[in-house]
Amino acid sequence: MLVLEIAAAIVGAFTVAGSGAVGVRLRRTSVELAEIGADNRRLIAVNAENERMAKSAREVAEAVETTSAAVDLGTTIVASSHKVIASIPFEILDAIPATRDTSRIVRGIHDGTADAVYRSIFGVNKAFRDALNKPPAGTD
Repeated sequence: MLVLEIAAAIVGAFTVAGSGAVGVRLRRTSVELAEIGADNRRLIAVNAENERMAKSAREVAEAVETTSAAVDLGTTIVASSHKVIASIPFEILDAIPATRDTSRIVRGIHDGTADAVYRSIFGVNKAFRDALNKPPAGTD
């Protein structure tokens, strides 16, 4: 019986020691899980902020494209209207022999100047669109 009692005591001691070790390990695991949970919540917050920023960037890009397209369309309409309206007095002056030569010279200057102005508007609009759509330096 003594051997059984000694064996039971040894098993009991190992059980207590093992239970203590398991308890320590469970505590460490619990702390690690809490840290992982906190890290996970931070990552979720960072991801949500990244998604919000990406959405804002898409909205800005869409607004830039819409605005640029509107400027291009408006400029095209104005340039076409200008050309049609300006041609009326030039055609009248071209029909008069005494003003024909001067009218053609003035018309050439007028048309060249108008074309340069509208090309400049298109160019500035494109430059703004390209600058606003260009990713910030270092994000390539």
